[in-house]
Amino acid sequence: CPIQPCFDTYPIVELKERILRIGSDELVLSSAALQAAFLPKVGGKVRQIVDRKTGDALLVSPQKSYRQIPLGSLWTNYDTSGMDDCFPNIEPGEYPFPSWQGKQLFQMGEWVYGEWEVERANDEGLTLGRKGTSFDYHVRKIYRLVDANTLEIQYAVESLSDLPFRYLWSAHSLFAVKEEFELRLP
Repeated sequence: CPIQPCFDTYPIVELKERILRIGSDELVLSSAALQAAFLPKVGGKVRQIVDRKTGDALLVSPQKSYRQIPLGSLWTNYDTSGMDDCFPNIEPGEYPFPSWQGKQLFQMGEWVYGEWEVERANDEGLTLGRKGTSFDYHVRKIYRLVDANTLEIQYAVESLSDLPFRYLWSAHSLFAVKEEFELRLP
């Protein structure tokens, strides 16, 4: 069930007030108010966040089947729904700074390509990790429900090189907005 929600097919482990479901392709964190689904094998994408009180999907639903994107392929030729992370760049081109100058940068950076390793999945949340593809670093994304209404995402990037490395990070969240909506930022 690559496009339709398939939450009920996974084993359920009840953890305090949270529920963690683990499937071969999807991890789900739930609280009384939110349900968030993650696809580690598809670039670590946040597939969907659902408001459990209203049943509303907060992110754009998929337009194409989920597939892992081969490095160097155009991200726009694959499913572009949900939330992806751009790192170390957004648009393709060449790295402009000394030490790595001329190295090819791919559309949406490196993180949307390939698979993320599930380093931890428990009642504290999820931790996904991977090594850089073109650059020498390790990254972790930590997702946790800090309360019933809040999904927190933390990032940690560690350089494994002595060479300087400049980068840009951007969340690429495609919110499913209605005619009227309110966006509140901290």
